Amino acid sequence: GMPMPLHEKLSDVLARIVDSLHSTDAGLILLADTESSRLEVAAHTGFINLDGDGAAGSRYSETLALAERSVAERQALCRHADDQVLAMAAEFEMLEQLCRAYASPTITIALPLATDEHVIGSLALARARDAKDSLTAEELQLLTGIAHQLGLSIENARLSQQARQREERLAEMLRAVVSAQESERQRIARELHDATGQTLTAIALGLRGTQTLAAGTRRFPSQQLAELEGFATTALGELRQIIADLRPPQLDELGLAAALRWYAREFSKRHKLAVHFHVEGAPEPLPGEYEIVLFRTTQEALTNVAKHAAAQTVIVTLSYTPSHVSIRVEDDGRGFPSSAFESTAPTAGAAGWGLLGIRERAVLLGGRSRVESEIDQGTAVYVEVPRPEPQNDVHDSSPFHPDGQTGAQL
Repeated sequence: GMPMPLHEKLSDVLARIVDSLHSTDAGLILLADTESSRLEVAAHTGFINLDGDGAAGSRYSETLALAERSVAERQALCRHADDQVLAMAAEFEMLEQLCRAYASPTITIALPLATDEHVIGSLALARARDAKDSLTAEELQLLTGIAHQLGLSIENARLSQQARQREERLAEMLRAVVSAQESERQRIARELHDATGQTLTAIALGLRGTQTLAAGTRRFPSQQLAELEGFATTALGELRQIIADLRPPQLDELGLAAALRWYAREFSKRHKLAVHFHVEGAPEPLPGEYEIVLFRTTQEALTNVAKHAAAQTVIVTLSYTPSHVSIRVEDDGRGFPSSAFESTAPTAGAAGWGLLGIRERAVLLGGRSRVESEIDQGTAVYVEVPRPEPQNDVHDSSPFHPDGQTGAQL
């Protein structure tokens, strides 16, 4: 079955700890959020009122404050009935010598929850105000062992959860890749059938008619052959376009900037859009995987513009800085609410898949992506990846480069 959520497990563990200690009737577990590091109460038990009103609320606030201080100071803390707070290392011997030996009974104790490297939270327990004695040596020894084991167990549970999330993410990426591959196959098949296939059929029929005409009249059918030559030229152009879309030779031969300039020009012709291409900074050769990711990102962003934006103008900017390389594709189209791309998923349709693909490509290179859009304000897709370490297998870095000019415009 599904694993029990961490908070439910901690609530169960905390209740058992409280039940096992005499004169202890309440407690809480404080944990640092894995992303923001903000401290949050992961579990609590025994507190009647949590809003700070009345004795019970005050008791909760005092316990929470002691837990927060325990994390900040990375020490065990004991609050006694006379309001004295003692700090010490979270070890049984120290707790016994200082906490248990103190004249006034312990009413609150907080122990840091630690891994090998970090303090990730605190276990805090509250005892009755009228407690007549301190925790026993056995209870203190049990608590130090529990706190140590609890810190390691929580860290292991978080690592397992992160591993599951990574697996789910990989499964989502795999589904996206398979869907994208299938969509690309369908697109190629459709283009071959609708355009090139029909042209080749026309050539075949034309050749048959020309043969019949030549046999009947014994005249050379020059006009018909000229038409067939035109059909063949068209078919060849269509095939070259399909091949270029799959893998533009400019990318391998001339580098990223030249390939993007060519693609922007061809895209502009094909979709009757004004596409302006700029280069900022000095273009430098990049490893092949970087260039193909940035090229496909631009290709996907422009495809989304053509399909969904109803734009008139698109600006594509390739930027080189000492630490990063980035692509920005801006259009003046209809835009869409920012909430529409806060979580790109298959349910978002073709545009959602496109944005998901852009995001995943950036992540593969340790980069990040951002989409900015509002209704009737156009859309901007931004992808930034860190500059790779110098490689020996990048494109030729000779002084001549067709895109060596800064701010070049199509």
